[in-house]
Amino acid sequence: MIRWEIEPRCNLKCKHCFVADTEYGCATTSLENGLSYLNKLHELGVRTVVFSTREPLLYDGLCRLIYEAKLLDMSVAIVTNGILLDDMELSRKLVESGVDEVFVSIEGITAASNDFIRGKGTLARVIRGLSNLERCTREGEKLVRLFIQMSINQLNMAEGSDMPEFFNVLPIDGLIISAIGASGNAAKNRDIILSQESDEYIACCKTIIEKYLELKTRNYILGFKSLSPYDIVLINHKYGTNFCPYLPGCSAMNGAYSLLPSGKIIPCISLKEKLPSSLMIPSILEVEAKDYSSIFDPYLSKMRNELETHKETCTACFLREWCCLCPAGLNHIDQLLVAKKACQKSLDKFLEMLSHVEQNSTLYYIDFSGTKVVHRSDELLLSRYFSEGMKVEYSFTTPLGEDLYRLSSQHKSLSAIATELGVSVRDIIQSSALLISKGFGRMKKYGSYKN
Repeated sequence: MIRWEIEPRCNLKCKHCFVADTEYGCATTSLENGLSYLNKLHELGVRTVVFSTREPLLYDGLCRLIYEAKLLDMSVAIVTNGILLDDMELSRKLVESGVDEVFVSIEGITAASNDFIRGKGTLARVIRGLSNLERCTREGEKLVRLFIQMSINQLNMAEGSDMPEFFNVLPIDGLIISAIGASGNAAKNRDIILSQESDEYIACCKTIIEKYLELKTRNYILGFKSLSPYDIVLINHKYGTNFCPYLPGCSAMNGAYSLLPSGKIIPCISLKEKLPSSLMIPSILEVEAKDYSSIFDPYLSKMRNELETHKETCTACFLREWCCLCPAGLNHIDQLLVAKKACQKSLDKFLEMLSHVEQNSTLYYIDFSGTKVVHRSDELLLSRYFSEGMKVEYSFTTPLGEDLYRLSSQHKSLSAIATELGVSVRDIIQSSALLISKGFGRMKKYGSYKN
């Protein structure tokens, strides 16, 4: 995947933006060069292009690039502040271009909370823009998925109980909740930051979930990006929900890179200031049709090693292998330590839940409903569609794997499974803990359950 910063300008100066309110000093990409870059991306096997960072709708040739990308069978998304979508003609051109997904940012459900961060009058313009997109999609008989991205902060957290109903009347497919990181402009406006590790943030998310579940008809899918995987698991356990645990990770270490307006390729926009110039690919047009990610391997390996030195307390975590803190955050080691403490707190809650289950093993069973399982020799391939419409796959290899799934599917209690397999209840719980923490299964209690 490529995140393409097609336009170096933005029409807003949001107080929470992870990019500082400065420009890179590079010129806007010409359409001719943009088409050349696009064809090169196709040649390199890139399947997904996300126009993001700054404001892609400021780029005059955006709709042309999207149209050409679709002809090349690419999936295309844009991330926008939504201000320019209040222009009906632009909304129509965007829909007609064939764009697959549009992510629009809102920072509150009132002008007071949103406009303080994004600027006066922005909420009203975004709402008009959403209406324009919906109308153009309907009239053009196009399929465009529309998502709202919103961060929980000090200004809007009091609105949590009203958010689900507010968004339920908007023409959107999903609402993605996240937190604000202390980088870019947010580092200079720390008074608005609500840490994702704070009790206030978690409490606000739980309020949103409770009110969302109270809606008689839910017209959009709710998702969370900043809650720890263990908090998500505990929420699923308590409310019977089906949220996908989001694992923090470095996209640059997993094949997602950034393309700048100049044609340079870098691992990630957030790493730009600390990236040696020698590791910036000068031009995508110079890249050969091979796995260019290897160019960044030495640097990314160094970053991963640095991260590992700050993960010594994570050895008890079931998700350690998949978790990776943002390398850009290494500029703020104190923040990483806080994040680790908070994550450990969530892990402790998770382990406490499993301990309770172990002590009452005759009352609990593992529910794998909604998870598709394919048997492959000594491993199980698990797949599941979560509430956010996200498909997650995982290969599960364990001596108890197939038997554990077979007996669990019969809703046998943990103690009964342990007896039948000749192992301890703890063995059963440890074998299933990773699956539970990744959202493929849940611990359930016979009869009614109240947490």
